[in-house]
Amino acid sequence: MSVSRRDLFKFLGAAGVTASLGPAFGQTASIDPNHLFLFVVFGGGWDHPMSLDPRHPSLDAMKDNTGIEMAWNALPAPFNLAAPIQASGSNLMFGPAIGGMQRHWDKMCVVRGISMDTLSHPTGARYFSTGKPPSGLAPRGNSAGAEVVDQLHRTFPNRLGQLANLSIDVDNYYTGNTTEVRAFRASALSPISIAASFSRGLTPEGDYSLLPAAARENLLALHRQRQFCDPSNIDASGVMTRVRQAQAKNEQLFSGSDIASFTVRLQNYDEWKLYGPSLVEPPAPGTPGLAAFFARQALARGMSNSVTVLMQSELDTHTSIHPTQQPTRQKAGWDALATLIDDLAVTNHPALTSDKLLDHTTIVVYSEFTRTALRNAAGGRDHSLTNSAVLLGKGIRGNTVIGASSDNGMQPQAVNLSTGAVDPAGDVVRPEHVLATVLECGGYDRNHLLVPGIERARI
Repeated sequence: MSVSRRDLFKFLGAAGVTASLGPAFGQTASIDPNHLFLFVVFGGGWDHPMSLDPRHPSLDAMKDNTGIEMAWNALPAPFNLAAPIQASGSNLMFGPAIGGMQRHWDKMCVVRGISMDTLSHPTGARYFSTGKPPSGLAPRGNSAGAEVVDQLHRTFPNRLGQLANLSIDVDNYYTGNTTEVRAFRASALSPISIAASFSRGLTPEGDYSLLPAAARENLLALHRQRQFCDPSNIDASGVMTRVRQAQAKNEQLFSGSDIASFTVRLQNYDEWKLYGPSLVEPPAPGTPGLAAFFARQALARGMSNSVTVLMQSELDTHTSIHPTQQPTRQKAGWDALATLIDDLAVTNHPALTSDKLLDHTTIVVYSEFTRTALRNAAGGRDHSLTNSAVLLGKGIRGNTVIGASSDNGMQPQAVNLSTGAVDPAGDVVRPEHVLATVLECGGYDRNHLLVPGIERARI
């Protein structure tokens, strides 16, 4: 009887021995404290044939046999393409919603045929965030960004940024107690929302930076005097200590000058001009442009080692809004990400000023699942188990396709993790394989995921 690699890891995990295996199943490189990570989320369940896993629309005539239809002829211009997009020399084909991201084909590794094993939004989101199926709706383990920062903190405790693990409009899970690792939750729903997050409990919503110095000091003094119920009893498990640590961190951030870098103002023009609807209009609240700009500032200013950002949401298009809303929203997210990649490619690394940020940043792009290969009666698409993802940047092999969805209903197919080719004797790719690949790129331990990464995806 043959035992697959996946079954072996499951057995070892059940036996409790994977933690002792060390380098035999782990990474071979060492952690680089200058290596940055960006996790980009498209929320709601994207229609991945519109971007990452298309078929030729002429095959729609066979949809009754294949269970697949692109239906691009039902999309408004400019999305009603007659064929997928493929640049000369590219191994990647894209759908009409890919937008400006198509220009980065040479840097992209697209993983197709990922099985999510769930049709639930919160379950899928938690699964891809942590690489572990949740227990009910309760996440198990750390989000990938928290895992990176946690391991980095244990190896290089003095190399964390002020917002080492930054999360913008998306949940981030951490099972430990280290204050520096716990995600700082911010939002791109307001042009001053990150500043407002810093000063939470200090000042009402407004432009904090216009406060005179004396007023800022008064607010900090009031903040320090805040009383909590019976702090000695509450601190029996260290809760009050962590509250105080978070309070001190917020004070430091509120008092510092880096906060102003997140405010869209005239003096920040050279930094935000690429992210607005035009070179003279700043990115608006709640747009992918502002989310991308905030992520850029955190990385470029050396404030964050890992950023997780909701680049686009509201992709849950079950009804007749699907043909207009899905491609428009996807394109806006891909365009903002493409702009961010352009920017990182020309922006100096904050610690390695002779190097560019993109050369030291690994990027992961995913959604909680995708949408069905056939339209429903309302002209929309429902939830599908099959998914795709993008890897890009440091340690990632560009112009690469890993795996495929099937030509019958776009189902997940097993893949040889070494070659990236479809192989019935291989492994069905799941979120843990994708995240294990990312951790391996940075020399991080991924044994807790109980699977290896995708060798073909790495340089």
